[in-house]
Amino acid sequence: MARARRVRLCVVLSACMACSGTDSVSPLASFTLELDAPFCGGGVFTIAVSVDRVPVRVDTLRLDGVLSHRISRAHSLAPGQHVLGARWFSEFGTNYVWPDTIVMVAAGQALNRSLPLYCS
Repeated sequence: MARARRVRLCVVLSACMACSGTDSVSPLASFTLELDAPFCGGGVFTIAVSVDRVPVRVDTLRLDGVLSHRISRAHSLAPGQHVLGARWFSEFGTNYVWPDTIVMVAAGQALNRSLPLYCS
């Protein structure tokens, strides 16, 4: 009987020690892109987004009054230093590349990157 208790105690303690590891997953950071184009009128802007020079997604932003959608969905990032890039592909064959931005983000941080654009 006493031996059975010791065995159960060892099993319980082993399970508790296995579950109490110090490795925890840190929360991700995030960033959004905001199109700053006050003179562009209406339109749809297809923006290709890259993180650390690797394409990660394409966002469609809109500038047309009530239906405006100037801010992208949030993109997740691991904490640390990253290079953020953005490129506009227009339906008219005009492409615009914003300069890459180097950012340092902490766990749980939310960052907004402005994309200035002048339309003539």
